[in-house]
Amino acid sequence: MCVRWLFVTLALAVAVAVVPMTGSGEPGQAGREDCQMATQLRQLAAIYGSAELEMITKETGAICVPGTAPRAAIRWPNKQPLKSSGTWYYPNENPAFSSGTWRYPNKELANSSGRWYYPDGNEARSSQGRWTRPDRDVRRLSAVELREWACRRAPATECARLSPTIGEGNTDDEALAAIELAWMAR
Repeated sequence: MCVRWLFVTLALAVAVAVVPMTGSGEPGQAGREDCQMATQLRQLAAIYGSAELEMITKETGAICVPGTAPRAAIRWPNKQPLKSSGTWYYPNENPAFSSGTWRYPNKELANSSGRWYYPDGNEARSSQGRWTRPDRDVRRLSAVELREWACRRAPATECARLSPTIGEGNTDDEALAAIELAWMAR
């Protein structure tokens, strides 16, 4: 009985030491941050039309398993780094995120200093929150106007899937949904 109690106590101590904790005592905050980063990397690869999207989606799913502990370094199945020293990479070794800047798999800027860009390098959203269509029309639009323009051109199923997420286009998730819909509507 004493040996069993010691084993259970030791197992609990190891589990507490291994599970990451946040300031609030919730396990896995850093793991959720890895999931959020991997999800955004996957979204940018999908917008771009990456040939490696299937691999990226599979690895994002593995990173986002609830309770997964964060790792300082993660590798793609092709042995290239996915995450190393705070930088995230695509399977083709191009950086996806570094020093607060997101890029598409083709190395084009995706987001920096409050601005968002389309995969061809043209500005999608200015730092003031005004949008430009990917067809290079020079008029500045609200996120609602961009969504309306894109929904007239994109498949109805895609409009229905992305429209609820777009909102005002202010958060990263809203901006990515707006860019994805507008890019497929071009």
